[in-house]
Amino acid sequence: SYVNGYRYQNTFSLTKYLNGTTFSEKEKITPKEDKKYYLMLKLRLKEGINLDEYQEKFKIDLLNEKGGMINSLINRGLLKLKDNTLLVTYDGSLLLDIILRELF
Repeated sequence: SYVNGYRYQNTFSLTKYLNGTTFSEKEKITPKEDKKYYLMLKLRLKEGINLDEYQEKFKIDLLNEKGGMINSLINRGLLKLKDNTLLVTYDGSLLLDIILRELF
């Protein structure tokens, strides 16, 4: 789970869960990690990343922040920009881990 800047992991123990201990780990997510998770999760969706939504959430323009790398990935046919939305192409979906590594 992810709530208010913290990532939680549920307990694997059914006994603990039934006794009210529902999670076993709690991790504070840094702003950089939050951006990384956001990009990773949104690029996996067919809706992609709405650039206005990204700017509202993180108070920075993604194209200004990562424009050089994004343009390189677009030129390589791995990403595309359509209607202010960043999308992964079919070829990009096969290499999403590489795309994310290049963006970070």
